[in-house]
Amino acid sequence: MHHLQRARRAFLRTALGLVFGGSAAYAGDFKHRPDSAAGWPANVISHIQRRLTEENFDPGPVDGIYGPKTAEAIREFQAASGVDANGEVSEELIALLDGEVSG
Repeated sequence: MHHLQRARRAFLRTALGLVFGGSAAYAGDFKHRPDSAAGWPANVISHIQRRLTEENFDPGPVDGIYGPKTAEAIREFQAASGVDANGEVSEELIALLDGEVSG
């Protein structure tokens, strides 16, 4: 489990640090909200919600909260991208939304 946490932190630091204006010095700078059912920092959920909206999927308000509308918008985006439509947040989802991989 420790290796997974370390990999997740490294990913956030290197792949998402620039997404938020480069203001995050390391993954620990991201605020974590316990109301995020996905277990991801609110900043990352907000980024996903913004990208879903830009791609014409409706995650509800961009509030950093992983709720039913966000999960449904993720499922719809995943299905349209040809990947497993599970509605879960993952590195793969973020890369797809950011156009780094094709579905």
